[in-house]
Amino acid sequence: MESHIHLNPPVSLNRFGSAEALCGFFEKQGISWAIGFYQYPAQPNPMVAETIPILTNARARIVPLFFPQQGQLAQGAYTEAYLRSQLQPQGPFRGVGEIPLFFPALQATTFESPQMQAIFQVAHETKSIVMIHPSGDPIGRPTALAEIESAIQKYPNHVTVLMEAAT
Repeated sequence: MESHIHLNPPVSLNRFGSAEALCGFFEKQGISWAIGFYQYPAQPNPMVAETIPILTNARARIVPLFFPQQGQLAQGAYTEAYLRSQLQPQGPFRGVGEIPLFFPALQATTFESPQMQAIFQVAHETKSIVMIHPSGDPIGRPTALAEIESAIQKYPNHVTVLMEAAT
């Protein structure tokens, strides 16, 4: 089974203080690998930096994605240089995600907006991925796949859409 997990400090540090603890949890749950979202601020934060060893040492089980803080993403606080510094090969992350367009801070954001275009361009240049989560809108804003289509066509190797199955 595959899964996804949000590794936001301090909760993730309290629950999974090491890569071994995280991988042990996966074993118990029957999870072979997961997309790991690491919420990272636009400014350095020592507590967040403590999650990097967990991310690095669990590489065989986790695809690490940079999870931008939504308010700062909407405000354009993430510069292209900062995103490049976080993405591989020099940074620890393999991509940016999840970008939940249903968050209130992102309601006015479109895929053609400068913030999103900068993310797509950096992902393209660093051979990273951008994972978008258009479904599950708790506040009533449906995101049609048609809205994402231009980004997928322009960056077919770097844009991934996560759709959750209805239960």
